[in-house]
Amino acid sequence: MVIYLCVFFALAFAGVAALQGASLPGLLFAGLAGTFIGAIGAPEIEPRAFRRPALWQIGFSVLGCCLVAAVLSAGFDGYALAVALGVLLGILAPLWIHYIQGP
Repeated sequence: MVIYLCVFFALAFAGVAALQGASLPGLLFAGLAGTFIGAIGAPEIEPRAFRRPALWQIGFSVLGCCLVAAVLSAGFDGYALAVALGVLLGILAPLWIHYIQGP
C-alpha cells in the first residue's frame, strides 16, 4: 500500500508539473516531492501497517528537506536548517497531512 501511495503522489505531482510546462529537472523534483508527501502521509492512511508512524514521518520529512537542501546546493547551515525543519514537519505531520488534496 505504501509503495502504491508513493507512486500515485509522484505521478500526480509530476503530471501537474508537466501540464504547467515544467522542464525535466522540474518534473523530477515534482515527482520526488510527491513521493515524499506520499511517504509522509502513508501512516495516516494505513495506520495498522506501521509500528512507529511518528518515526516514519519524521524520517521521510528530514529526507525530503535534505533533498531540497541538496538541490539548492546548501552548505552546512542549510542542511542543519533542513534537518530542523524536517523534524518539525514530521512531528506536526498528523496535523497538516489531512489538508493535502490530490490533483
